[in-house]
Amino acid sequence: MSVPILKHASSLSCIALCVAVGAMPSVLGCKRKNVAEHMLGDPAHELATARCGGVGQMVRPLIIEWPATDRASLESRLRRGLVVVRYEGCVVEVLRECAAPEGAYDYLGITRKSDQITIRTTDELYANMPLTAVSLEAKLATAGELNVSMALVGNYEAQRARFDISELQGRCDGATHVVAAAQVGAFQFYTGAAAEVGTELEVEKVAGVGARSTASREILNHDGDADACLGSTPSDTTPPAECGALLRLELSALDGIVSTCQPGSVWNGSACVSNERAADEAQQARDQAKAVKRAENDEIAWQLCEIQMQCESQRAGMLPPEGDAYQRQMRACTALTRVMINDYTRPQARKCIADAPTLGCAAFETCVTGPDLDDDMDMPDPGDDLDW
Repeated sequence: MSVPILKHASSLSCIALCVAVGAMPSVLGCKRKNVAEHMLGDPAHELATARCGGVGQMVRPLIIEWPATDRASLESRLRRGLVVVRYEGCVVEVLRECAAPEGAYDYLGITRKSDQITIRTTDELYANMPLTAVSLEAKLATAGELNVSMALVGNYEAQRARFDISELQGRCDGATHVVAAAQVGAFQFYTGAAAEVGTELEVEKVAGVGARSTASREILNHDGDADACLGSTPSDTTPPAECGALLRLELSALDGIVSTCQPGSVWNGSACVSNERAADEAQQARDQAKAVKRAENDEIAWQLCEIQMQCESQRAGMLPPEGDAYQRQMRACTALTRVMINDYTRPQARKCIADAPTLGCAAFETCVTGPDLDDDMDMPDPGDDLDW
């Protein structure tokens, strides 16, 4: 059950880029062929899927380009309970006959916000609108720029957003995600004025701001009334009338999905990726964790040295050095101190720093060099903490 993302998409795009919201393909002119059959062997789809990031990698897609019928159907589904979807490549399919066992969506109002997204390259297009990027590439090339103006007033948030696939009920083949949240408000989606110079016209109020343009443009889609959004408050339990248009979905990957990756690829938790990419991602994660730990060690060492310098100055009866002299001493002290900070000594070092304002210098030095810390410092850190 699929419908085309864009109203004027070709028959191929009608199948390759679709969001299932309950309408039959035959009603909309789509051929009665299995979606997967259309996708397999279609170079355009394979390229688009690669650019969209594979299975479920993009988890916060904008849906402002969806036709009104698709968006209306999804809005009604959100009111009835948690929405389960299949998200693969550039396609989101709502699985209408699949249900999560419990939970619903609560509306949470926020302080009204405005947002403006300008898209000038295909990379930006796929990053912001992966679900319809293929069909919008030609429009972007012609217009030179696509713009989205949004007023955000709140979110529908799931009472529970993490599920194992074994918990789902009904016809759930292919399920990958649940809709964990949906941003709502008002928006206008239009081609960039800079690309199509024409007569002066009034730009409609979006996000509560009026503006004028001296160039013509094409309105690609719009929903909600920005003026109606002006009455929103953070305490709202429902969005204001005419200000509840869906803007962006937040998708949460299902746990327990058994991957069906091809040989030479592995499941990374949200996508089938090549073995090489998986290894690169794992290494990047290790490098990032190491960098975070090193930065924390540097900060702890710097704080310890600052306190120690204050204590030494007090004993000498003089003020601490300033300028270059201060920086040189701090760098030298930090270089020595951070070598002794590891997973064993870090908690005690944090405690000494936190207690320093209420400790005298003697008590602080006892805290740092006392038996608790000294005993631990004799123990080598079995990790990357000492990799300097």
